[in-house]
Amino acid sequence: MNRPGPAAPVLLEILESGGYPDFSGLYREAGFEPLRARSMRAGLRLLREAAPAVVVVEFVYTPHYSFRISSLESLMAGIQAAGRRPRLVVLAERADAAHLDRLEARMDIDARLLLPVHAETLRAALGPAPADPRLSRGER
Repeated sequence: MNRPGPAAPVLLEILESGGYPDFSGLYREAGFEPLRARSMRAGLRLLREAAPAVVVVEFVYTPHYSFRISSLESLMAGIQAAGRRPRLVVLAERADAAHLDRLEARMDIDARLLLPVHAETLRAALGPAPADPRLSRGER
């Protein structure tokens, strides 16, 4: 078991609609220090402040927007502005998979998991925790 140390790499979880199990224990066992945001706005703030190594985000299809598919576009803009690229794991409803396909054609997504998410699958999607947390923040 790889518990996070005092300078463990940060994992940012952005879950806007909720209803998910609490995976914070799994994140810690994988060697990450988890932070949770309940809105994309809060997630973007934490993205700038915490420089996460991994972002686990919920894909919420929003058909009422004429100019975007979901709030993932805001996240991708925030990642580009931050100048560092965390590993991106996207959780999606099966019914929204085709809409996520459209985004995936334009964005780099490291892993996409369709709901319901199983702990083992999520753990594998996280990848290994970086040995040196400064590397995940783009520092040398």
